[in-house]
Amino acid sequence: FRFVAFLWKPSVFQKRAAQWRAGVFVFMGALLAMTLYHLVVFLMLREAAYLYLAMMTGIFCIYQGARSGIGPLLLWPNSPYWATHSVVTLIMFVTAAATFFADSFLNARKSHPYWSLALRLLGWANIISGLFGLTDLMIKYYLSHVIGVITSFVVSIVVVRQLRMGSRSARIFIGGWGLTLLSSIILALVGPGILPSNLVTENFV
Repeated sequence: FRFVAFLWKPSVFQKRAAQWRAGVFVFMGALLAMTLYHLVVFLMLREAAYLYLAMMTGIFCIYQGARSGIGPLLLWPNSPYWATHSVVTLIMFVTAAATFFADSFLNARKSHPYWSLALRLLGWANIISGLFGLTDLMIKYYLSHVIGVITSFVVSIVVVRQLRMGSRSARIFIGGWGLTLLSSIILALVGPGILPSNLVTENFV
């Protein structure tokens, strides 16, 4: 388990807490706006990629609320079990939505059917791992990190293969998602202690 402890004077703590909450609310508001935008685009174009993108940003917004403590404080104050189990579940659901998005956006099912099948299976594996997050089994932490790393690498392989074929979608994807893929790998490697826990690695995502 990783944590950082600080001692604050009450007046300083209240000021810093207010600033911190304001920053989290701005970030969550931006994620909600993105979610609504992607939903509108999906309803207009009926392209599944936008639905997966809306699911990803929407769940990621809830994840940020759970991870930051805003969720237990304001959104589900009377649900302690969910508060203590939601972080792993939500981040795996985010990864699942991102995996389905990558498969759809890169049109992998048409150009690389076997890799597309691998992506879809990993998407469901992330969902199952997320459901394990609702249990008290310690294996859920290892399972989530292992599946997260494998998913990131498989998505990377599909992107590289598509780039070699001259795919415009792959160029757009790597431009917009390169750091996202890197951050998911970093996050997955910090958990088991393979990478050190510090300000950069903890917040890179």
